[in-house]
Amino acid sequence: MQSANQSKMLALVNQKPADKKVRDYCKENEISEAVYFYWRNKIIKKHSSPSASSFIPIQVTNSSGSALACIQLPGGAVINVFSPEIFSFIHALQ
Repeated sequence: MQSANQSKMLALVNQKPADKKVRDYCKENEISEAVYFYWRNKIIKKHSSPSASSFIPIQVTNSSGSALACIQLPGGAVINVFSPEIFSFIHALQ
């Protein structure tokens, strides 16, 4: 359970506009840059740490002209698989 201060800081970090400089944003919100970066790094660590299970299920469909599978990675990248040979390649990597 998060404290009110933790919730406030996480919200501040998440709400910073991408086009605004950290220095200006921190001045506007009356926090130090060190505090901002501390909480930003906490968020990054939380989202980049491996989960208990690293298996991500994928849906495989077979219809002509479309991908056999579309794999969306946690960062948002999408891998479209059009050839069944890739599955044996991926399996060999394990």
